[in-house]
Amino acid sequence: MWELIEKRAWHEAGALLREDAVIYWPHTGELIKGRANYIEVNRNYPEGWQIQIVSVIGHANRASIEVRVPHERFGVSVVAGFYELAGGMIVQGTEYWVDEKSQAAPNWRAGWTERR
Repeated sequence: MWELIEKRAWHEAGALLREDAVIYWPHTGELIKGRANYIEVNRNYPEGWQIQIVSVIGHANRASIEVRVPHERFGVSVVAGFYELAGGMIVQGTEYWVDEKSQAAPNWRAGWTERR
């Protein structure tokens, strides 16, 4: 699906979602109900973005993906998506979107970490 979103192949990407699919974005508290709404949210994101797939893991009826989304104006977003599948289609999922380096690391961890 993410490869098809990168290609702006909206109909083909939508074909991988069940019509009544539900995707939750905990970081903003948004619930996207239905294939059409999920595709429209992605189709209407301001242009200037790319999709870079970092990793994909699938097992039985579950799939997980890590994606980077560089944008020429907004910087880089990082996405972790977790999906439940039925019949090869996404029926529900949770996507965590965060802007890369948008949160300062707390000083108390400095002795055990390195900053990139």
